[in-house]
Amino acid sequence: MKRFFILSLLLPLVFVGCKKGAKDAEPEQEVINLAVTPNSIISPSIGADYTLSLTAPEAWTASCADSWVKINPASGNAGTVEISVKIAADKTSTEANSKIVFKSGDRTVEVPVKRLAKDPARLIIASDTEIKTPKDGGVYIVQVESNIKWQIASNVTWAKIDGEAVKRNNAIITVNVDPATMPEETVATITVTPMEGTGVEKQTVTITRSASDATSMTVDPQNMEAPAEGGSFTVNVTTDAKWMVTKPWDAYWVTLSDNNEKTGNGSFNITVLPSTSKTSIATVLTVMEVRSDSYRPVQLPVYVSRERKWDADLSVYPASIFAPKTGGDFTVEIYSSYEWKARVTGGDFFTISTTKGDGDATMVVSVAPAPEGGEEKNGLITIYSSVDGAKQELPIHRADNREPYFSVSPTKKVYFSPGNLWYHPRSKSWRFADRQYEYRGKINEDIEEDYDGWIDLFCWGTGYKPLMESYKDEDFAPFVDWGVNPIGNSGFANEWRTLTKDEWQYLYAERENANKLRGTATIKPSESLDPVNGYVFLPDTWVTPDGVEFSPGAKNYYMNQQWRLMEKEGAIFLPAAGFRDREVADHLVVHYMDTTGIYHSSTGIVSQVGDFVNYHCNVFMWGIRAEGRGWAAGIKEDHRYNGFSVRLVKDVK
Repeated sequence: MKRFFILSLLLPLVFVGCKKGAKDAEPEQEVINLAVTPNSIISPSIGADYTLSLTAPEAWTASCADSWVKINPASGNAGTVEISVKIAADKTSTEANSKIVFKSGDRTVEVPVKRLAKDPARLIIASDTEIKTPKDGGVYIVQVESNIKWQIASNVTWAKIDGEAVKRNNAIITVNVDPATMPEETVATITVTPMEGTGVEKQTVTITRSASDATSMTVDPQNMEAPAEGGSFTVNVTTDAKWMVTKPWDAYWVTLSDNNEKTGNGSFNITVLPSTSKTSIATVLTVMEVRSDSYRPVQLPVYVSRERKWDADLSVYPASIFAPKTGGDFTVEIYSSYEWKARVTGGDFFTISTTKGDGDATMVVSVAPAPEGGEEKNGLITIYSSVDGAKQELPIHRADNREPYFSVSPTKKVYFSPGNLWYHPRSKSWRFADRQYEYRGKINEDIEEDYDGWIDLFCWGTGYKPLMESYKDEDFAPFVDWGVNPIGNSGFANEWRTLTKDEWQYLYAERENANKLRGTATIKPSESLDPVNGYVFLPDTWVTPDGVEFSPGAKNYYMNQQWRLMEKEGAIFLPAAGFRDREVADHLVVHYMDTTGIYHSSTGIVSQVGDFVNYHCNVFMWGIRAEGRGWAAGIKEDHRYNGFSVRLVKDVK
């Protein structure tokens, strides 16, 4: 704040005229005294800028013994000049006094300076702290009186805060309460929390919303999944109201036993016709309360889906299994329209859960841990169909027990997971990619809770809520590590974790020979697969195997068969899987696949610019530069609400 005081001070000017009658007398010289306006400064506790006007008869200086008073300029020549005085802020509750001393020749003028004490921090709710609303909700006011920064939040979605959550000083907040939809009273808590100040307690407002006129109603089951052959299902409705069931006009493959109005508890049957298509299909039926008044009726969804019709061809997924030295259980999906049998070759280090089946099935391959110092092992599972002599081969590989490590601090070493982290929304299960270079790409745009597929791009710290989406960075706190979950059929909770920002930085730039143990690379896994761009890290104890000439640093390195040799010796590959954000509302978009890799750290950033608080996170990032010349890599800052890749580690004990 700049304040310029203009005060009128009489500068003593002495004029001596000519003596009457003396024609040759010279006029006497004007005498200029040392003067300063204004002659005092009183500043608020937050500081301010002031301008003084100085008139000096000759060269002058200005000084102050206290550092919280800044003077510019501090010296000059005779004449009149403006001087800037900056008073620094002080957030204590103590008043401060000082003075500015001006000197010119043998003349001295002092300007007193006072900085007022800060008012004690204050945060109160000046409006009602207990609000009762009718069932229809409404708009309500929360009046806050304060002289500090604070934030306001609601613990429910039906009582919404209007405007920004972070405020300073006095403010009037609007709370929009939605109409009730539950047949019981509901309570919301609005919390006003101080963001600065000492000894200031948070304040709360309780909003109690009356129960709605809605009728209690439940349906069971609410989700029917039919095979390709179709089937019949019974849905039970529990209620004391009148109700009916409807279906969309285009759900021709679903028939209802009865869509007439009913009263009280009852049921209805659903028949799903057999599939004639190779595409899965789904629809939503509605069980709806029938009301005679204008109040919104209860409407409950009933989800019905039908699997696609499979060809008679036999197929398995994944196409192969690469197990770490610790072994583990691996799920294999077998797709067949006919009976099949499985035969094991070289299976002294693994077992299978079943040797035969009829149609689609799931097989669990259990790989035993490698003994201490044990070499890699290879085996084969062959699936034979009962018709056409069709068969599928599933290679099984277990790594040796010489797992290399990576230094992430002067005292800490880690093992990397065998691939990027994947999540299956429908089954709520976690796993690692079967290959280090595998990623899901555009599939990450389909992340509904009922999505029956794997995704691998996550917002920051969503270990407990992998499908969470928001436009606000501050919604992603606190950080919950993805490693808190059991990963894979044989995984344990808290077995894996995410690297911190400092650990990524140490791995990338600070460990011994760091610049020789990393670099961008392109893998060509096989003739039938497209090349995959990514970033390579080599273990601390790296010894380049015969037949491999890896070029470290920023120069891109192309490899095909050499990658198998490097991976066997512990090389880690991070595929450039791009990132996910929202281009428009309610539409997720995945960008820059195969040209940009962004991997989460567990380190969050909270910074303040003016009155705004930014909540970001640190990531390890690289990508092709805009001009297409080479790659850039390093630790960057980005938004928490974007979806990035996750590669977990396990500490070396």
